[in-house]
Amino acid sequence: MDVKKERFLFFLINMSLGGTEKSFLNLLSELPESHDIDLLLLKEQGELLKDIPENVHVYTLDNSAEINEFLKLGSRRFALRELQRRRLSSFVKNMVVWVLLKLKLIKHPFYGISHYLKELDETYDYAIAYAGIHNLIAYYTLNYTRAKRKFLWIHFDVNKIGFNTHFANHFYDKYQKIICVSESVKTNLSKTLSVDLDSKIRVVHNVLDLEKIEIKSKQGDIQWNSDVVNVLTVGRLSVEKGHADFLPVIQKLKQNGLKFKWWIIGDGKERPKLEQLIAELNLSDYVEVLGKKENPFPYYKACDIYLQPSKYEGHCVSIIEARYFNKPIVSNNFAGITDEIESGYNGLICEIDFDSQYEALEKMIENKSLRTQFITNLSKETKKKFLSPFI
Repeated sequence: MDVKKERFLFFLINMSLGGTEKSFLNLLSELPESHDIDLLLLKEQGELLKDIPENVHVYTLDNSAEINEFLKLGSRRFALRELQRRRLSSFVKNMVVWVLLKLKLIKHPFYGISHYLKELDETYDYAIAYAGIHNLIAYYTLNYTRAKRKFLWIHFDVNKIGFNTHFANHFYDKYQKIICVSESVKTNLSKTLSVDLDSKIRVVHNVLDLEKIEIKSKQGDIQWNSDVVNVLTVGRLSVEKGHADFLPVIQKLKQNGLKFKWWIIGDGKERPKLEQLIAELNLSDYVEVLGKKENPFPYYKACDIYLQPSKYEGHCVSIIEARYFNKPIVSNNFAGITDEIESGYNGLICEIDFDSQYEALEKMIENKSLRTQFITNLSKETKKKFLSPFI
């Protein structure tokens, strides 16, 4: 049966090495190649740009320089920049918006840059604010795109991030459908909002492009010391990812004589601090930051344990990737983790405190038979199928 050709617009921030961006690429693998797909970005940058399929057309917003400057500076400081450029009407408009926001008389700051926001010429079947909690992306998708249906995609636990409830209560109900990546994300979003959106919310788990992963996993052979237990973490080096919080746990494991090494793939603002802490705690022989790896899959294959130290996630792509390789997982207890891990069956979930983290990681490192049982259980699981919301 022929698949109806439809036009899609996805709006993201950029294509950096992040979970949202990787999930977008994986989602593309589930859509028929016959579809016409446009990708709108705030900034055309990121390591994953090269992985965008040829049938996807990439654009940035008109006036993207001014829009991104506004997002970085806010209304008042942007107004002063406009004054320096002698753009007096923009200066006045943004100063007025800044005052009205302070008085809580308006719902968003984007009135100040309305002259920079241009409606897209094209008409789509679906316009998707894929970086859903980004207010500019949500606002623009609603007001400056033409589409039969408009979707908002929520990747994060709104209780754990900077979330503008006032904005959400006013705008989210204007979307035809809101996609949440886990049951926990859905539950917390519903509890946070004062408007009832349950009839519009649908849970769609992140999926993997299994064919691509299988190919990439064979493009390298990682040789780690087999005399120790090799622990892997993949993800951006930022405060919320929790790497530094696990270092005291690693220090105690070292003091108690466990033989292991924690390999960390990723980069970010926290890298200098993390590497400094590793040196100060004399953990250089036990923890190594490998930096960015555009192809982490050979490392997944090589590790014995996957560790997810995050303080919060929505539906963690790296957890799904580790599960694909049947790796025993130790993870902090955050929104969405119980959608992937049944503690004691295919991994261990620990609370976000030292004692619980230590107990879980020590148990996984010391007990090889437990790891073997988890691997067996993981290998029996049926990989989740993509449940398309576009029907």
